[in-house]
Amino acid sequence: MSTPPPIPPVIGPIATITYDLTRGDLFVNSLTVLFRNRILQVIVFGMLLFNGCVVVMPKVGKIPTGQLWFEVAFWFILMIGIFVALQLFVALALAFVQKHQGVVGQHTLEITEQGLVERTAFNDTLHKWPSICRICSQFGYVFIYVSDTNSHQVPVRRVNEGQLEFFLTALRARTQN
Repeated sequence: MSTPPPIPPVIGPIATITYDLTRGDLFVNSLTVLFRNRILQVIVFGMLLFNGCVVVMPKVGKIPTGQLWFEVAFWFILMIGIFVALQLFVALALAFVQKHQGVVGQHTLEITEQGLVERTAFNDTLHKWPSICRICSQFGYVFIYVSDTNSHQVPVRRVNEGQLEFFLTALRARTQN
């Protein structure tokens, strides 16, 4: 009588998470990009500083110091308000005007020997381990950067907390992030 072939050992559970991305998530992503991109922060700060100098510097020495500080604060608040309004408008347009096929909908991220695999109804994408450069958690999302400017946005509220922790621990172990 022959013996059945040996069953290969189970190496361990596969780290996988599944979540849905909505247009609201894309809107939040657009709004938070300033907080996640240091180069953009420097550019925005530089533009505010330049604008403040152009508007206020000609008045230095010509008006009282108290009035000058008031004008500096007024222009700073006005420029921030304009920037926020433009950011909201652009974020709304980006999130709700385009189709976003393959972005809006269900995503599955799986850790494999080759790298991080993302699956949607439109694609299967492999990100090899060296491409994963940063993992950060902000504003209720985990951002897994697969390049300096491209990331997977995982809404924490749509993934089981224990499953997400297991996944992130396994991911960080492979990427040293």
